Amino acid sequence: MLTYCEALAKREGFYVVGSRAARNHNPGNINWGSFAMRHGATSIEKVPVDQATGKLIETPRFACFPTDQMGFNCMSSLLISHYMGMTVKAAIYRWAPPLDNNDSDGYVKFVCDETGLTPDTILTAGILSPPDLQQKPIQNVSVPTGV
Repeated sequence: MLTYCEALAKREGFYVVGSRAARNHNPGNINWGSFAMRHGATSIEKVPVDQATGKLIETPRFACFPTDQMGFNCMSSLLISHYMGMTVKAAIYRWAPPLDNNDSDGYVKFVCDETGLTPDTILTAGILSPPDLQQKPIQNVSVPTGV
């Protein structure tokens, strides 16, 4: 079973080599800004350029962290400060709202399947704690397409 943070990271594409989340050491795809900077982000992401057109492939918006652990720590701090006390379902609907073209129901099912939590589980600081990557090294895994 994955931790809650690991399940979100997996759904965000963090374990896919070359994904935005992986390139940026940002498992939660946290936006660049003062919160991310206070938690160790060093810059806004650098996005690839389309070689044929010379245009950016994606619009830069996510924070870039020096290490995966720092990215997970920031993600955990964000979750604890803004999502603790919510149900899994309510938190995911806020984290990945349908209005942003997210499959929020699919996201809830994915996280519950990966963690063993239920949609009605109340999120606590313990559930939202970051994984210790010293004890549990990151391994590439498959994720749903379109991440």
